[in-house]
Amino acid sequence: MPLHTHLSFGKHKGEAIADLAASSEGTGYIKWLLKQDSVDPYLAQACQQALESV
Repeated sequence: MPLHTHLSFGKHKGEAIADLAASSEGTGYIKWLLKQDSVDPYLAQACQQALESV
């Protein structure tokens, strides 16, 4: 399955993961999301890569 590029749920639904990683609020949200037990592994990988590329 290809990596996610946008969130499909929550308060940031439709936003690009890379754009979120570039903002302080978005970074906090991504870090919170990665701590959740039910996060999709492909979404988690995309989020982690976005945080590392900022």
